[in-house]
Amino acid sequence: MVEPRLLILDPYHGGSHAAVTETLLKFSPLPSQSWTLPARHWKWRMGSAHLTFSKRLNQCETLPSHLLTTDMLDLSRLQGLCPRLYATHCTLLMHENQLSYPRPERDREDLHLGMININSCLAADRIWWNSEHHRDDFLSHVENLSRMLPEQGLSGVDHEILERSQVLGLPLDLDEIRPHRHVQRSPGPLKIAWNHRRDQDKGAVEVLHLLADLIEEGLDFEVMLFGERFRNEPSGLAEGLERLGARVIHDAFISDRTDYLRLLAKGDVLLSTSKQENFGLSVAEAVQLGLWPLLPNALCYPELIPESQHEHCLYSSSQELKSLILQAAEQPERQPGSWYERYEAKALLASVFPITDASSHP
Repeated sequence: MVEPRLLILDPYHGGSHAAVTETLLKFSPLPSQSWTLPARHWKWRMGSAHLTFSKRLNQCETLPSHLLTTDMLDLSRLQGLCPRLYATHCTLLMHENQLSYPRPERDREDLHLGMININSCLAADRIWWNSEHHRDDFLSHVENLSRMLPEQGLSGVDHEILERSQVLGLPLDLDEIRPHRHVQRSPGPLKIAWNHRRDQDKGAVEVLHLLADLIEEGLDFEVMLFGERFRNEPSGLAEGLERLGARVIHDAFISDRTDYLRLLAKGDVLLSTSKQENFGLSVAEAVQLGLWPLLPNALCYPELIPESQHEHCLYSSSQELKSLILQAAEQPERQPGSWYERYEAKALLASVFPITDASSHP
C-alpha cells in the first residue's frame, strides 16, 4: 500500500543539505517527514546509508507515494533491499557529484563513489539538478568514464540520465529572508562578506590574501567572515587573517538563522572564490538580502546572474576581482534585484510535487 506523502532521506544532514531538507519540510504541498543521519564520515555515509534506511522502510506498514533523497545515498541498493519501493516515485536531488568534485592533492580519486551517483541516477524516476552547469558537468564525466572502461559498459548511460533529468535550482525560503533585506547602506568603510565553509574547494586562503593586497591600494574596507569551520583548516588561512588584522570585524559561524541573516544583511558586497559550485545557496541568500555579488565567471554563476550584469558581477582573474571590488566601493548604494525570486520554495515545490499526483506513481 502506498500512502500519499513525501519521505525525505537525508544521509548527510548538515550545511546546505540540511538547509534544503528543512525548506522541503516547510513548503512541501504533500504531508512530509524526514529521516536524517549526521553530517560526518561522508564516504561511509555514501557506502552504507542505504542499509540504515532500508531497515526502517521494511518495518513500515505503508510506504510513501514519493521519496526524495540526495547524491549521498545509493538509491539503487536501497531499492534492492526494499523491493516495495517499486510503487514509490523516487526523486534524486543532486547537490554535488563525486565524479567532478575537486579533491585535495593528497586524496586519491574514488571512482566507486562516482559509480554510486551513476547507479542512483539510473534507479531514480526523476533526477533533480540544481543547475545546468552541474548536470552537464556530470554527464561529461560519465562520458569520459565510459571511454575508460574496457568494455564500454556505460555507453548510452548519459542519455538515459538526461531523459529523466530536470534542472530546478534549489528552493529558497524567501519569507525568511525578505524582512532582513537592507534598503539603505550604512555609512563607513565598504563591508565585504564571505559566507562559505572554510574548505579547500571554496578558496578561503586565496580570498583573504587578495583582500590583504587591497590594503596597499588604499581601499577602506572591513571584512565579515561566516561559514562553517573545520578542525583542519586550509594551510595559509592564519597568515591571511593576520595580514587583514583589525579589518576583520566578524569571524565566526552563526548557527541561529535570524542572527545570521541580520548580520549578513549589513554587508555591501558578497565575494565568492569557489572552485566548485553547483548552485550557491549562500550566494543566493546574500543576493536576496541586497549584497552585490562578485563571483567567478564560471561554474553555475553565469546561468544564475542576469546576463546584463555579468560585466559588473563576474570575474575571470584576481586582477578582475580587485577591479570589481574597487568599482563596488565607488558605487556603494548599488543593489542587486531579486534575481533568485524564481526559486521561491512554495511555488517551486508545488510544481515538483503536485498534489494531484500524490496518489499515483507518475
